[in-house]
Amino acid sequence: MRRILKTENRVKADISPAPRPKEIRKTVSCGSLPSAISDPLGLSFPREMIYNRLMETVHWNRLVKETRLVKVCHFIKIDSTNNRARTYLARARKPLAGPVLFAADRQTAGRGRGDHSWWSPGGGLFLSYAARRSEFGMPNGESVEISLLTAQAVAQTIRRQFPPQRSKPLSVRVKHPNDVLLNGRKVCGILIESPEPETVIIGIGINLNTAKSPVPEELRERYISVEQTLGKTLAPLEFVTELTQRLFP
Repeated sequence: MRRILKTENRVKADISPAPRPKEIRKTVSCGSLPSAISDPLGLSFPREMIYNRLMETVHWNRLVKETRLVKVCHFIKIDSTNNRARTYLARARKPLAGPVLFAADRQTAGRGRGDHSWWSPGGGLFLSYAARRSEFGMPNGESVEISLLTAQAVAQTIRRQFPPQRSKPLSVRVKHPNDVLLNGRKVCGILIESPEPETVIIGIGINLNTAKSPVPEELRERYISVEQTLGKTLAPLEFVTELTQRLFP
């Protein structure tokens, strides 16, 4: 965590080892933070932004307590959560003790199957789970099977967001092998990668709260979001918690 050193006209940040997530709630309070922090590049970060970011980290780490995840890494913006998961596995010195989640609010280089890109605006949900294949009860399971299991878990989680009684019909279905359709339009895509024989990376992109994002023209005919269909904004962390519990019961 940053230790704050005040000077006469500016605030400098001294880097020290970060406390564990459970300690952040004890050590951070809005009143104890300076009005701004300046980094070596001269950028200034308001106190509220720092506080909100730290609290967001605490909230995301709730997943470790409420699910079978052993680690959660959340980013405001990243190139690709699958890329970060792949790097993590390459640097790991020990086999995975359990599933690890990489989540981002935005992606700058989101990927789909083949050479397709994945549009990743703010409000979307971009996740990558790194896990052993044995977590799914299939040590030698094919990626297609894991993709279908993931798509089914996403579809069930989306259905749960809608009230049982609706004036308009609702259709949520899995399109083989890696898509989820909401009322006939693509709301989720899944990318399975396997950097190691016993390990799998499950990349998931969900159009969650993207109703206000300007959709690229080439995607408009087949694009839809959960927020747009439901008529209200969803809590991303609650959605991820339920999805994770379905994937790793």
